[in-house]
Amino acid sequence: MRKRLLIGLVLAALMVMVLPATAMAGRAVRSHEVPTGACGPCIGADGQAWLTRTDNGLTMQVHATGLEPGAAYTVWWIVDDGDGSFFVQNASGGLVGGTGEARFSGHVSVGDIADADGVVVLFNEGDGSFDDPMGATVTLHVVTHGVVAPADIPENISTILGATGLSLEFVLAP
Repeated sequence: MRKRLLIGLVLAALMVMVLPATAMAGRAVRSHEVPTGACGPCIGADGQAWLTRTDNGLTMQVHATGLEPGAAYTVWWIVDDGDGSFFVQNASGGLVGGTGEARFSGHVSVGDIADADGVVVLFNEGDGSFDDPMGATVTLHVVTHGVVAPADIPENISTILGATGLSLEFVLAP
C-alpha cells in the first residue's frame, strides 16, 4: 500500500513538471533588451527596458533611474502592428521613491483594443485589434506627471491626465 502511494505521488509530480513544458512547446517567445544609456531621448533620466513577445501578447519591464523623487510616472505602449493598426495605451504607472529609481511592468494581450478615450487609450487606428505581437514595432514612453497631491495619485499613475513631459523612450523593433 505504501509503495503504491509513493508511486502515485512520483507520477503526479512528474505530470506537474511535464505538462506545463508540453503546453509551452510550440509557443514562440522572443525577448529584447534596451541597455542602460541606449534610450532616446533620455531627458534627465536613464534606464533600460525589456520586452518579451509571445503569440499571446507583449510583456514589458522598465527600470528607470534619475527620476524625480516623489513624482508620479506612467509608461505608455505605442504599438505599430505593421498592418495599418496602431494604438497608444497605458502600460503601467507608479510613484517614484526617494532614490529616483523605479521599476514598471505591464502586459498587453492580443485581441481587441478599447476605443480611444483620450485618457487611458490615447489612440486606436486601424481595425481596433492587436494581432501581431511578434512583428509589431513597440515604443515605450515613460511620462512624468510631477509631484501630485495624494487625492490625484490614482489618475496620475494610470491615465495621461496631469502629464508634464516625456522622460524616457525605448524603441523595440521586431
